[in-house]
Amino acid sequence: MELTFRLCERNDKEFNYKNVVWNLDQQIDVDDFLDMTTFPFEKAGWVEAADNEAGYQLCANDKFKGKTRLLYLLVVGGKVLKGGKVKGTLRNRSYKAGTEHSWNMTGKASPTNYVYSQIFRECVKNNEPVEFYLYECPRQIMRYPTSQGGFAEVEVAPYEEMESTLNAHLKEVLGHNPIGDGDLELEYKELGV
Repeated sequence: MELTFRLCERNDKEFNYKNVVWNLDQQIDVDDFLDMTTFPFEKAGWVEAADNEAGYQLCANDKFKGKTRLLYLLVVGGKVLKGGKVKGTLRNRSYKAGTEHSWNMTGKASPTNYVYSQIFRECVKNNEPVEFYLYECPRQIMRYPTSQGGFAEVEVAPYEEMESTLNAHLKEVLGHNPIGDGDLELEYKELGV
């Protein structure tokens, strides 16, 4: 299976697109990885068309709608493109900052946000489902001293550390990084870097 989408060079004010192809044949099926991981991911998110600057929105089912500090598997065509984390809600994940304007006209979008936004826009246009498998990381209340004296509390979750173990596990299983991790702008990509 191939995932094809279009990219421009950063600050390309003329919108000169090149086709980018990711061959997903060497990527792991999400169902196979779910059998291997101890994280209890649930198919709970998706991308849908939206009338906004990004052209799409990330959605979560009712169980995960307001949840924060999440791990996710980003899946297209049943294949895991990458593992990731989000501090806030899935809907507010910063991918949407990768608008055509912010990449081509101002150059302010990150390559990750632009590339994934292009993938999402192309998948929406072609009715190709983009799925997010989600897991809410465990959290606890931590008490800490304040400068004025006394104590305050904050809720903490090891979502960054857990994302590291998730991606190390994906790399171990695949024998390489997932395709959606590193060198995202290559014109043809079969394996992760």
